[in-house]
Amino acid sequence: MLPLSVTLLLAAGAAGFDPPGLSGEAPAAADATPAPACGSEPQGTWTTAGQMSAARVYHAAVLLRNGKVLVVGGEVKHLVGMESVEVYDPERKTWAAARPMSAPRAEHTATLLADGRLLLAGGKRDGEPVASAEVYDPEKDTWTAAGTMSAPRAEHAATLLADGKVLVTGGHSGRSGSDRLASAEVYDPEKDAWTAAGVMSVVRSMHTATLLPGGKVLVVGGEDNRIDSRSTAEVYDPAADAWTAAAPMSWARAAHTATLLPSGKVLVVGGRGEGGELSTAEVYDPAANTWSATAWMREARSAHTATLLPDGKALIVGGIDGEQELATAEIYDPAADLWIAAGRMKEARQQHTAVLVPGGEVLIAGGHNRTRDWWGGLESAERYDPPGGPAP
Repeated sequence: MLPLSVTLLLAAGAAGFDPPGLSGEAPAAADATPAPACGSEPQGTWTTAGQMSAARVYHAAVLLRNGKVLVVGGEVKHLVGMESVEVYDPERKTWAAARPMSAPRAEHTATLLADGRLLLAGGKRDGEPVASAEVYDPEKDTWTAAGTMSAPRAEHAATLLADGKVLVTGGHSGRSGSDRLASAEVYDPEKDAWTAAGVMSVVRSMHTATLLPGGKVLVVGGEDNRIDSRSTAEVYDPAADAWTAAAPMSWARAAHTATLLPSGKVLVVGGRGEGGELSTAEVYDPAANTWSATAWMREARSAHTATLLPDGKALIVGGIDGEQELATAEIYDPAADLWIAAGRMKEARQQHTAVLVPGGEVLIAGGHNRTRDWWGGLESAERYDPPGGPAP
């Protein structure tokens, strides 16, 4: 069950990396330390960021306009959803409760609207996908119903469009992860209404959907109804309400990440492929409709997070490789096509959230670490500080 949120082989043997799906993970160090790269230059540090009120997996986290981070829902135990909400204040480094949702929700999407409110769509309630949606107003600390989608959805994707509407794509509607969807729909915040959008060429869940500079949306990878990962990609044009095929990736992948780079290209990283987790990455060029190889990551991973840093590099954190949750992090430098170690979290985790906060720090919250127990939900949070400390 991988909500979310998300690469190509390139002479990796010469770099000494393990092939996709075969890299291991040592136990997390007791104290995180700066990670040297290209000599002794530190690549950031990890520190604790307090604890949430409860362990959360399959939750969502969004940066609000006031600079605080809203963490919403999730599962506290297997198939036991949460309606609780809490807020992290990066300045005070404190957690506080917010008004709970109307009902428990996990594996949902959370999209910050143009007016500063937050749209939650779909997800699961006690293991069953739902079609409901609701909107949070941070200024009033209130939740209101936001209509009903055409189908229950979990493991779908949601993208804020240039006109302020929200495109929701794919996912699955069955309790066991079956019945994957090709349908898409659009939420209009001004009208508080859902309308059907064009249908994708194939069903997919655990895919990514990235808004491109021209206003179109790139949808990549995901799983089909046989739980096989896909290599296909397609582009949605909101003006025409139409999908067109994009060039396929070189690797089928699901539970990967996709990050829009300052160049307008899209970096796709890791995920689960035919042979397990992937250490490969690739970059999509919308202008040329082509994929290009990048260097390999240092470790294979899926169910990780990817965050664009203020300097244009991408921070990749945690995830899982086989049965092993990861504590490691690494940074991709697009200019140098280079992966750099970025230290270790104090706790290995997958299915966590990552949010860039004012000052350039990255807040990591919750997730799984099954070395604790069978479920392994985490209430802990950690903060990554880039080299040189937070921006002024």
